[in-house]
Amino acid sequence: MSLQDAVADVLARHEKVALQFSGGKDSMACLFLLRPWLDRITVYWTNTGDPIPETVEVIEACKAWIPRFEEIRSDAPAWWEQNGHPSDLVPTYSTPLGRVMGFSGLKVSDRFTCCAANVMIPMFNRMKADRITCIIRGQKLCDMPTVPLRSGDVSDGFEVFYPIEQWSHEDVLAYLKAEGAPLHPCYSEGTTGVDCAHCTAWWDESHIAFIRERHPEAHRTVIRHIRLVTAEIAKHARHLDAILTKEGG
Repeated sequence: MSLQDAVADVLARHEKVALQFSGGKDSMACLFLLRPWLDRITVYWTNTGDPIPETVEVIEACKAWIPRFEEIRSDAPAWWEQNGHPSDLVPTYSTPLGRVMGFSGLKVSDRFTCCAANVMIPMFNRMKADRITCIIRGQKLCDMPTVPLRSGDVSDGFEVFYPIEQWSHEDVLAYLKAEGAPLHPCYSEGTTGVDCAHCTAWWDESHIAFIRERHPEAHRTVIRHIRLVTAEIAKHARHLDAILTKEGG
């Protein structure tokens, strides 16, 4: 089925359709592919309360010509204050129960919980409130080892439509270049999109080097929190080292 036929089918069956937009390359590709139908599609962006200026610039550049644009707001800094900064490894001592028992005074959250609380859940709740029935995302099969949903699946009352599901990362970048679409500068510097300037997780995506080069003050804060987390992780690592030494590992 061609893209035109697929979109026509979606719009024929759904009155309220949303494109979830981040300013990153994949959602940008969807935005440009769907330009002929944007009068029927509402574009939503979640502002986490800690976006980097480069992301805001990309969003504003597109917002100027998007007929139906909605901004959702969360407050990641306030969430971190209550739940701890995100980490790819969470020391048991820094979990809520570990802190109640007095093992640590440092709050640490896992990266998926943080992203869910500050990006995904606010978006989900707004979709429900606005009675959206079809959600368009820039999800691709190559994005993760196991893709929870495929284009056309229905979950929580939403049908999902992934126009670039079969594309590669290279396909996306080539398309955006050909279309002259605004491209977040993080991609030219070898990293992925950045939702929060002070994100302390997603260590495998090299965004921290981007923050260091462009936002040194934010970088200092990020590194300070990572050092605190590293010190907590080290306590557990010492126990593991002792076990391996004792057991001949």
